[in-house]
Amino acid sequence: LEGRVRLYNPNFCEMFRIDPEEKNINHIADFLKETETLISEPNSLTAEFKFSLETPKEQRLCEIKTLKGRTIEAYSNPQTKNNSGEIIGLAWSFRDISELKLKEEEARHRAYHDLLTGLPNRRLLSNRLDTALTSASQNKDQTIVLFIDLDGFKDVNDSLGHGVGDALLKAITLRLEAELPPHTLLSRHGGDEFIAVMEKQDGTDNAKQFAQAIV
Repeated sequence: LEGRVRLYNPNFCEMFRIDPEEKNINHIADFLKETETLISEPNSLTAEFKFSLETPKEQRLCEIKTLKGRTIEAYSNPQTKNNSGEIIGLAWSFRDISELKLKEEEARHRAYHDLLTGLPNRRLLSNRLDTALTSASQNKDQTIVLFIDLDGFKDVNDSLGHGVGDALLKAITLRLEAELPPHTLLSRHGGDEFIAVMEKQDGTDNAKQFAQAIV
């Protein structure tokens, strides 16, 4: 409870890039100093340790972000004397959950984006449109919705195959994105249909210019 470190294992050293032959971690302050150039928010971790020592009965659970994009889950448990129940220290456990976080992010992305083009799908479009309309009613500006359909796309699929059709959709997506005005969300509605939501508009001039650029 004074912050002295009694024991740590090789996995701990590897996770936090600590060379046990060069450095002994005898105190929490040693650990924080060794990792201050590794962790993106060292002050937050310092606060977590401080709070855990002040309130050792409470289990702590937090996530540590590293400057190289890794995520480490950390949690503490109070350590008690046999029989008496007196808390004499804390055991901190660390687990690298970077791969898990990546899979969660990928799952969230798939849920809200079209797999072929990477554009927002109908689900994300619906959420964004609701937000845009609410904002427009509150701020007295306009939200403009453009429906974009590719003529002759079925002929491409029928004559050249779906592989070429998919490549065409990707190319069209890049062209549309290159013309997007500020505050505009482009989504794929399905097939060869796209929808653009233009927020915070004070007239139709930007929408007309965008539509002409698309044509």
